Amino acid sequence: MSELFEPRVEVLQVISGPYDNELGQVWNVCLIRDFYSKDTYEEEYFYSDMQQAMDDVSSLKKTGSFLIDALGNTKQDHHDNKARKVLEDV
Repeated sequence: MSELFEPRVEVLQVISGPYDNELGQVWNVCLIRDFYSKDTYEEEYFYSDMQQAMDDVSSLKKTGSFLIDALGNTKQDHHDNKARKVLEDV
């Protein structure tokens, strides 16, 4: 990823999840804070598999909150030049 990291939200905690359904969708319900307005709200984040959803749960417990950009990438993802696992948010 050659573009600069521009944070959109801070993921504060996983409120519930991970969940999956018969369509193979995997998601967490997260408490997030808008980086600019500082508003806090709940949002669902969808992942490509259960392990990746569990990684966010583990990461939040170990290191605390983290920032992501509009595509769900962390600053470390940009540094490592890889795409993050979050597929979309609703």
